[in-house]
Amino acid sequence: MASPDLNLNEYSLEASKSAGNKQWVAVLTDTHPEYRFDRDFVIAQHTKRNRAQTTQVSDGTIVEEVWFSHSGNEKGRRYYRVDSDELVQLDGIADAERLLEERSQQEVLRRSIRQAVETLEEDDLREVAETINQATAAKLELPTESGQPADAS
Repeated sequence: MASPDLNLNEYSLEASKSAGNKQWVAVLTDTHPEYRFDRDFVIAQHTKRNRAQTTQVSDGTIVEEVWFSHSGNEKGRRYYRVDSDELVQLDGIADAERLLEERSQQEVLRRSIRQAVETLEEDDLREVAETINQATAAKLELPTESGQPADAS
């Protein structure tokens, strides 16, 4: 039993079933307490059509590919991350979970920053931006606007 066919071109993910029983390709959107992941299916396991289905993806998208034997036993499962319009195979399910968790934490941080920024006045925003620039320069050991390396204290 072959796995589904996957192609990625200009951030358009195309998936089609090969001959056989259950197969699916899904974009993983989050973790799920019962099913491990929330999924947006590109092709579902009982799709009868062999016609290709497509969906738009972006860098960082996590894709799951699963296929079963005729007897119903799982034959394979692969995870990919979209990176520069290419599918990069992950080491396994733990990598997919870790990347989704990191993305979720980043999104929470972005929302918190957006909420904080909305409450600041213009002068406060300038001060925050300068602090961020100094901290970033220190962390990356980049020169500040004065051309001198930032203190990493």
